[in-house]
Amino acid sequence: PPRSTLFPYTTLFRSYTDALHGLGQIASQNGDNKLSVFYLERAAAIDKNRPDVLADLGVAYRLVGNLIRAELNLKKAIILQPENPQFHYNLGLVLGDQTRFDEAAEVYQHTINLSPNHTLALNNLANILKHQNKLDDAISFYERAISADQNYTPAHKNLARSEEHTSELQSHLKLV
Repeated sequence: PPRSTLFPYTTLFRSYTDALHGLGQIASQNGDNKLSVFYLERAAAIDKNRPDVLADLGVAYRLVGNLIRAELNLKKAIILQPENPQFHYNLGLVLGDQTRFDEAAEVYQHTINLSPNHTLALNNLANILKHQNKLDDAISFYERAISADQNYTPAHKNLARSEEHTSELQSHLKLV
């Protein structure tokens, strides 16, 4: 068929995708993550190349505990829209949930490269570095998170704990 006859169908599919995507977002905002997955799966089935839908579906899968599908959908979204820092950040969360901390750290670093003041990525990367006993690096990233958002309380608390831990280690080393 000529393109002119296909136009109404593509417009209609776009409208259905948008509507289902919107319903999925509303369900998520209301805390009904299973319903969110239901709508977002249908939106993704209509349009397999919508990075926003795939990323939201990945987040919804994470919230229902399906980390494999969460990772898969977030990676698809990143392929389609590689410069979106939020997609990378959400993938970092999924990898961290799977205790794949080295991979999560790489993804958070990439997020920060895309968005240098991404407070959550800065804080989460610092948490991983602290867990790896790289306290000086962790403190540096906590400070960057605070610099990006003075009101971000978790970074303040994490920085204080890390500095306290560093002081304790230095005191212990002096005793030995």
